[in-house]
Amino acid sequence: RTKHGEEPLRFPHPALADALKETYGVFLYQEQVMQSASVLAGYTLGQADVLRKAMGKKIVEAMDKQKEQFIRGAIANGVPEGKATQVWGDMAQFAHYGFNKSHSAAYGLISYRTAWLKANYGAEFLAAYLSSLIGSKMEDLGQYIRKVRDAGYQVLPPDVNQSKADFTVVGDREIRLGLSAVGKVGHAAVENIVQTRREAGDFTSLWDFLRKVDSRVVNKGVVENLIKSGAFDGVWANRAQLLEALPGFMELAARRGQDKNQATLFESAEDMDLEPEMLETPPFSERQKLDCEKESLGLYVSAHPFDHYKDLAACYATCPLSELPGWRPGHLPATVGGLLSAVKERFTKKGDPMGIAELEDADARAEIVIYPRQWEKFKPLLHVGGLYFVRGQVREDRGVAVIADELYGEEEFREKLEPHAVLTLDAAGLGVDYYEGLFGVLRQYPGKTKVMLKLINGDQTTVAMLNGMGVKPDEGLFQAIEGYGGGRVMASYHA
Repeated sequence: RTKHGEEPLRFPHPALADALKETYGVFLYQEQVMQSASVLAGYTLGQADVLRKAMGKKIVEAMDKQKEQFIRGAIANGVPEGKATQVWGDMAQFAHYGFNKSHSAAYGLISYRTAWLKANYGAEFLAAYLSSLIGSKMEDLGQYIRKVRDAGYQVLPPDVNQSKADFTVVGDREIRLGLSAVGKVGHAAVENIVQTRREAGDFTSLWDFLRKVDSRVVNKGVVENLIKSGAFDGVWANRAQLLEALPGFMELAARRGQDKNQATLFESAEDMDLEPEMLETPPFSERQKLDCEKESLGLYVSAHPFDHYKDLAACYATCPLSELPGWRPGHLPATVGGLLSAVKERFTKKGDPMGIAELEDADARAEIVIYPRQWEKFKPLLHVGGLYFVRGQVREDRGVAVIADELYGEEEFREKLEPHAVLTLDAAGLGVDYYEGLFGVLRQYPGKTKVMLKLINGDQTTVAMLNGMGVKPDEGLFQAIEGYGGGRVMASYHA
């Protein structure tokens, strides 16, 4: 705002004008901190460099010593103590994320170019970014795919007629998954598929694909995973039928390949080109299709099985899995919900059996630790793929995990857990008057359902269950909240 003349140029202290004029009075570079300490507090260049290191490394004890020295030196130079303390606060705030000038300039240029690419060539930029994540943990890739979708771009399953090795842009806001992301599909197989397509045109069917590609590198395991990932959906949508036909088709393609230069006693040359028929096979259910994607890609692409439960889980859980790292241990227990993706039996040092489970939702995974006393009770209830809610303390000493005190499956969580309406607000700058008005709206819809407020302020989120207040969570209530919210309402859910 100062640069564009919207606000007057101000400096924390007149003596800092030379140090801060090129950044309009704002501490931006480490060199400015060093120069300011020298001018205002009489630091030598060596002492100023010690200050720079303390700020750069965020060493609390060293910072406390430097604060005393800085304020003492500034007072000796005639600066009032209050002003010296204020300037130190500005410098310390800068230290949360400050670099030297050359580093800042390089970062700034890269950030500007990146922002320009993302704004003007969003699909291409995001496809390149997702391609850079191939080979990383698949859950990490899955999280970024969801973020790309949240930004308004479609991320489509791989396709034998459109995909290349990496993520590919196939429309204004459509990105196609790369073939190299499919399990067992190595570099040689990808190269053969892409080259064959380039030379012989698009594949028209599974049989056409098997006749054209080199079966020595595009083997049965490769084709199975391509089918499971959805790569053949564009030519034949029934994945179950393709998998059923694959063994016979591959055997026939191999036999006809050996006999391609001569007709057999029982087959004419025309017969050898005929496409064999597939048996009638019921298509996979939506869940079966998603499980096939997970098996072949390591992640769900077209959807996530938890999407079906997302709103429901929000009304029974107090903390999404993705927010567990921010849950403060030792306070109220967290209640989380997700699909059971893995479970293993382990043994304590005493030899007692215990369980280590993994829950996942559409955004994150979390470890669930089940100690021996609970393991005996919960073990018979667990089956991979089921929906579960777990209540317990959050542990952070060896990675984030929930120590299970209570565990409920899909058949019983409604009886054991109390649902609540969830209201998420942008809380930055909100005062008492706003909340009093909001509570007034809530009281107009009395009922038995509790209300959980999620107040988001910058990078901090506060969760509060409103005691002594129950509502009837219908559309009328949430429309009234939206009307009152003034753009502050970020999300709302009710059972």
